[in-house]
Amino acid sequence: MSGKRELLDLVMIIDDHDISNFMAQQVIINSNIASRSVIQPAGFSAINYLKKYKDRKDFIPEVIFLDIDMPVLDGFEFIERFVKLPEEITAHCKIVILSAHDKMKEMKKWMDDGTVIYYIIKPLTPFILEEFKRSQAYRQLLK
Repeated sequence: MSGKRELLDLVMIIDDHDISNFMAQQVIINSNIASRSVIQPAGFSAINYLKKYKDRKDFIPEVIFLDIDMPVLDGFEFIERFVKLPEEITAHCKIVILSAHDKMKEMKKWMDDGTVIYYIIKPLTPFILEEFKRSQAYRQLLK
């Protein structure tokens, strides 16, 4: 046995739309990408969750599927706060952007530093998630 994992342990979905959260969670479950998933309906609740569980690695997601267009604390502001969190969190957790619009240029800074590892134009579908699973970014997470 090689010891290589086939699934991520935990992923988080951050989106302010309940239907998008439900659909993303179903696609993630059916695509066998992770053993567990947690949904946060807003950037602030996600930051609070990460702070609360910073000492519990089993509660820190390996991937955050992050919607960019959210009220109050949008995805860009979430990332600005995320990178200031303790290293126990940021070293263990990477971000996949979910956006209805192509905002790749705005993400360049965080893609270059490795905070954001992948960019998906919504909706999240089984086909798109399979593309992510074949990516180098995903393979790196399983090491």
